[in-house]
Amino acid sequence: MSLDYHHETEPQQPHGIAVEQDLLGALLINNEAWWGVADVVTADHFYDPLHARIFEAIADGIGKGRAVTPVTLGPAFAGEDNIGDVPVPVYLARLMGSATTVLNAPHYAETVREMWTRRQMMAIGEHLVQEARNFDVAPSQTGAIVAEGLENIVAGHASEKTLAMIDEVVQAALQMDAVKPMTWGLEDLDRYTGGMRRGEYYIVAGRPSMGKSVFATGIALAQAKAGLGVHFYSLEMNWQTVGARVLSDQHWKSRTQSVPFNAIMNNRVPDDDWDPLMKTAESFYGLLLGVDQGASLTVQDIRARSRRLKRTWEKKDRNLDVIIIDYMGLMRPGSRYAGNKAAETEEISLGLKDLAKELDVAVVALVQLNREVEARNDKRPMLSDLRWSGALEQDADIVFLLFREAYYLEKERHRDRDKDMERNERFNQMAHVLEIIIAKQRNGPCKSVEAYVDLASSVMRSKALEDAA
Repeated sequence: MSLDYHHETEPQQPHGIAVEQDLLGALLINNEAWWGVADVVTADHFYDPLHARIFEAIADGIGKGRAVTPVTLGPAFAGEDNIGDVPVPVYLARLMGSATTVLNAPHYAETVREMWTRRQMMAIGEHLVQEARNFDVAPSQTGAIVAEGLENIVAGHASEKTLAMIDEVVQAALQMDAVKPMTWGLEDLDRYTGGMRRGEYYIVAGRPSMGKSVFATGIALAQAKAGLGVHFYSLEMNWQTVGARVLSDQHWKSRTQSVPFNAIMNNRVPDDDWDPLMKTAESFYGLLLGVDQGASLTVQDIRARSRRLKRTWEKKDRNLDVIIIDYMGLMRPGSRYAGNKAAETEEISLGLKDLAKELDVAVVALVQLNREVEARNDKRPMLSDLRWSGALEQDADIVFLLFREAYYLEKERHRDRDKDMERNERFNQMAHVLEIIIAKQRNGPCKSVEAYVDLASSVMRSKALEDAA
C-alpha cells in the first residue's frame, strides 16, 4: 500500500511513505511498541501531514493510558476527506492490517527520522545558496547560522533517553558515589559543595579586583592537572595573558618564591628565575586545557565550538569535562530581545544551563556585580547585587560571591592616627584573604570559605598556605 498525494511538480525530497505506514501500523498492532520509538521520533519527523496527525493521536492516547486502535482513533478522523477512494477510518484499519511485525518498529522510527534529517540538510543547503547571493548579509553571519543548523542536526540525530521509571532513578542516585566529583582546587569548598559536577551550571560573581579571573584560571588548572578536559573561553584576556597567569600560578611556591605574571608578560623575569620558570612551563605538556580568546561570542557560538571540541577530544579518547567563561558580560546576546538587558541576560544564562546538560559538562560563568555594593558600609556582596539577578539566581546550581576586604581597606584613609594604624594592621591581616561566599546552593548549605590569594601571581590556595607563605 502506498500513499503519495503530493503533486509531481513539487521538488522531490527524501521521504519514506511506506516506512511511515509500517511504523504507524506496528504501533496500532501493539501499543507496547510505542516505548521503543518514543525517544527516537516525533510527529514533526513525518513527511506526510496525515501520518504526523495519526502519530500525534496515537501518542495522545497512549499518554492517557488508553488502548489505541483504528476503532478508538476513528472518531477523531471521521470528518476528514477521503484518502483516494477510502475514508480515513478505513485507511487506519488498512495500516494495521498491512503491518507484518512490531519487532522492526525502532528501525522504522530511525528511518523516518533519518529522512527528516536529510530534508533538514537540504533546507540548510538551499538557505546557504540563497544567502550567498545576498550581499547585504556578511558571509561570516551566514556561515555561523548554517554551522549552527548543522551542529543541531548532528547533535539531535542521536536519540537521547530523557524518560526513566522511578526504580531507574533511585538506582542512579545510589550510583552517584561511583561518579567522582571534580575538585574546585580548595578542600574547604569541596567539603561544603561536594565538588563540581557534570551537568551543573555555576556562577562566580564579584566586583572588579575581587579575584574572579584568579578563581577561574585556578580551577581550570586544578581540573587539567587532575586529568580532566577543560575549555576556557577567555572573552576578556588574550592567550598571552592567560598563559602568563597559569604559568605564574604553577610556578608559585610562596610569596618569596614567585614570579608575578606581570613580570612574565613584560619580559622582566630575573635571570635566576628564568631556568626554573622554563622547567615549570614543561609541566604543562599533555594537559587538556584549551583556551579560546574569541570575542563577543554568543551562546550559539560557544555551543557550536564546544560540540566540535568534544567530538575532537573523544576521537582521542579524551573527554570535555569543564567549560569556563570569563566573563558573561562580554557575551553577545541574540537579536530576539535586543535592548532588553534583563531578557538578554536570561537568554544567555538559560542557554549556558542547557549547554551543561546537553554536553554533560560543568559550566562555570564569571559575572560582574553591580555598583550598588560600593554605596553600602558593608561591602560584602549579596545575591541582590547580581545584575539581572532573577534569571542568574534561578538558573545556577551554585552561586559563589567573591569578596576581598583588603581591596577596600587599601582605599581607606583616616585623619585619626590610631584609626589609620588599626586599618593598616587589619590590611596586613587580610591582604591575601579571599572570602568565597556560597550564596546559593541548590543541594547544600550556604557557607563562607576563606582562601589564600596572591593576585600578583594569580594564585588561589587553601587558607592554610597563608601561614606557610
